[in-house]
Amino acid sequence: MKLSKIFYFSMLLGVSLLVLVGCNSKNIVPVSGTVTIEGKPVANVRLTFRPVATDKAGTNAGFGAIGTTDANGHYEMEIVSSTKESKGASVGQNRVKITLLSNASKTASLPSMTTGNTPTENTIPVFPWGAREVNTTIEIPAGGTSSADFALPLANENMEEPSP
Repeated sequence: MKLSKIFYFSMLLGVSLLVLVGCNSKNIVPVSGTVTIEGKPVANVRLTFRPVATDKAGTNAGFGAIGTTDANGHYEMEIVSSTKESKGASVGQNRVKITLLSNASKTASLPSMTTGNTPTENTIPVFPWGAREVNTTIEIPAGGTSSADFALPLANENMEEPSP
């Protein structure tokens, strides 16, 4: 009976330490910015940040984060985790995916968007130049940043074209 209590206590302590070590919030910093297309702010753009692994095993990447632009094209990143809710993003190199939400054209006039390119509820919206998403990277400094701005279209970045 005593062995059973010691075993369970040891397991609880071990799991608690793993959770505390794995959820190191000092690597989460405030990150915000603005998204523009052809110099104009765009609402309802989704940004996804995925930290790049820093160890050789590729396991110590940190928490992913998401943000959505408001009517002024401004966004704030928030951590994506089932155990953690906080504003910000992981320090270091992050992969960034930028997509339009389906209601982007309903709330903001997208520059150079033609009526044939207007998203409906049953289609995946595309940027005015025909891409469904923009992929790039960003380095998040240890102190965070309020100027993680993206001026689209980006020169020489990976833009996924829609299938015919």
